[in-house]
Amino acid sequence: MFYETYKGIYSWGLEVIKAMQSIATPGLNAFVAAFTNIGGVYFYLLAMCILYWCFDEKRGFKITYIMLLSTGVNLIVKDILKVLRPYQIDPSVKVVEETEYSTPSGHAQSTACFWPLFMFGYSKEFGKKWKTWAWILTFFMPVLIGVTRPFLGVHYPTDVFLGWALGALFALIGLFVAPKAGEFVKKLPQSPKILACAILPFLMLLMNKTITTIPGMLFGIGVGYVYLDNLGGFCAKQGSWWQKLLRLVIGAGGAGLLMVLFKMPVKTSEYYNLLHFAKYALIGVWCALGAPLVFILLKIAQKTPAAATENTEKEE
Repeated sequence: MFYETYKGIYSWGLEVIKAMQSIATPGLNAFVAAFTNIGGVYFYLLAMCILYWCFDEKRGFKITYIMLLSTGVNLIVKDILKVLRPYQIDPSVKVVEETEYSTPSGHAQSTACFWPLFMFGYSKEFGKKWKTWAWILTFFMPVLIGVTRPFLGVHYPTDVFLGWALGALFALIGLFVAPKAGEFVKKLPQSPKILACAILPFLMLLMNKTITTIPGMLFGIGVGYVYLDNLGGFCAKQGSWWQKLLRLVIGAGGAGLLMVLFKMPVKTSEYYNLLHFAKYALIGVWCALGAPLVFILLKIAQKTPAAATENTEKEE
């Protein structure tokens, strides 16, 4: 068992947690518990939807794909190591509860992955003043979110260190590997593109067939993006603020509706994992393809300028 092998390091981690919590007050605990949500899955899901639907669909897609891939690896590593949370070892350090295992920290990993991708992807959009603040966020957000995790008793310091390292690794993959891989896939015919979309989700399922949410979404948004591009794409940059707000409401509402309508059988069912994968693949397709097509249909978004020009020429 991984924990037993490195019990000394985790015991040291518990002492660090207790030292951090020596300054705890009810007000500080409440503040930290609220602030740590900036590193959580719902915050980044919202951020990725805003980027993809409202600002830049290409860069938004890349950040979303890398973030999902990073999250999937985090869940797989957690399930392999099976390290219990600090408060499950010592209940005295419990401030809040979390699901899943402890090592590595998903909040630290997601934050270390997202902010560098966001900064380098969108830095040209900022003025000089805002660019300075963006760099400050890129550096300090992973640090601040990472510190909150041991303080709340949900992670050991070493979980945070490993989360930062993995997050930085996936940020580097997104910055240097993903663009080249994207150019290669872009040149392929449609069928091989769909096959390429299935490779990483298949590998993740091969490693752990019970973790189906992330592989399903990875496959869904990949396939959806391929078909959207084939249909002419859409331009997230264009549109007024109220059109972009409406996109967000419609897109998120559609995803929520699919969550409600797609009823799952009990976990003991032999079809549970397959249906769970299909459910989140469908949600991924909606986010990448369905929602943008609805935006275009409702005239709150347009196809990419090049695609719109081609369509006009064909009509003439």
